[in-house]
Amino acid sequence: MNPSRSQCLKWMDEFKLTPKIKRHCIKVSKVATFIAKEFSKKIDVELVERAALLHDLDKIATLKDMKNHGRLTYDFLSAKGFRKLGKVADNAGLIKINKGLKTWEEKIVGYADKRVLEIKVVLLEERLAYMAKRYGTDKTKEGRKAMQNYRKLEKALFSHLSFKPEELKDQK
Repeated sequence: MNPSRSQCLKWMDEFKLTPKIKRHCIKVSKVATFIAKEFSKKIDVELVERAALLHDLDKIATLKDMKNHGRLTYDFLSAKGFRKLGKVADNAGLIKINKGLKTWEEKIVGYADKRVLEIKVVLLEERLAYMAKRYGTDKTKEGRKAMQNYRKLEKALFSHLSFKPEELKDQK
């Protein structure tokens, strides 16, 4: 059982997410849901949709220490009885892929986040370049490894989809 979409949106307000972050999360959710519905394997589409909505729930709270980004979301959702949802949302962070994303739901949410720049669907390389410039992810061994792992993940994901990465369009 997952929280309702409206409950997720209320939590965004409770965590004081900016309108820009909310719009990003909503777009990531649309992209992730589209991928999950098109996926050739059985996927919990509702879990993907809700986790994508909440993947940046703690973004404002962790701005000063991005190492905890995702962890506060996991703790919050676990305390509410949504441990599995918290785990999927927590694993959307860039570096989390280095520890291995276990489920397709985690992989889809993490990948969708890396394809959405603010509210626009972009190619993975464009998003990774943005992250390198904005967050310096290309300056650390861990960051470079994560970027390479997302490139590998893209290949793995699209081996289960009927379209190519460059054909992923903005979801309305």
